[in-house]
Amino acid sequence: KVAYQNIIYPLLVRLGLFWQKDSICPAQEHFMSNLIRQKLFTAIDVLPMPKNPQSTWLLFLPEDEGHDIGLLYAKFALKEAGEKVIYLGSHVPMPSLIQAVNENTVDHLLFFLLHTRLTTDAQNYIDLLTEQFPYLQIHLSGSHKLISDLKMPEGMNWFDSMETFENFIHPNELTV
Repeated sequence: KVAYQNIIYPLLVRLGLFWQKDSICPAQEHFMSNLIRQKLFTAIDVLPMPKNPQSTWLLFLPEDEGHDIGLLYAKFALKEAGEKVIYLGSHVPMPSLIQAVNENTVDHLLFFLLHTRLTTDAQNYIDLLTEQFPYLQIHLSGSHKLISDLKMPEGMNWFDSMETFENFIHPNELTV
């Protein structure tokens, strides 16, 4: 957790800034991102399977989202906390999400909105999710600029920082 918070996340922010200013090419950004993804996959794989999970989380990115490093970190943190995690990854179409929820016992949905999009499109998407899954606890993270302009529907929780997420999954622990 500490490595992600203090090294990987700041590196990703810096890479994004470099990419926006054309200081690095997409191949360099992809190379670094894939190295980080490999390390996260390895860290996830060595964690034991949860013995008595309190709940099941389904993690996904919408169809137009491809940057899954934050979602991979969430999988790591949840699995480390002893939760069951179903990881669908990026570019998940709504019909596939509905099918995955219907075929599994799920308590929480977690997704990220990072891609630049119209606020109305993002609002329509989160409204559709809460309408489609009124019985699930839905969590959102991602672009602060975009999400702060949205009206959070009842039943949706915004993790506006890594600390907020960590405090949610470890409510009785102090986070670093």
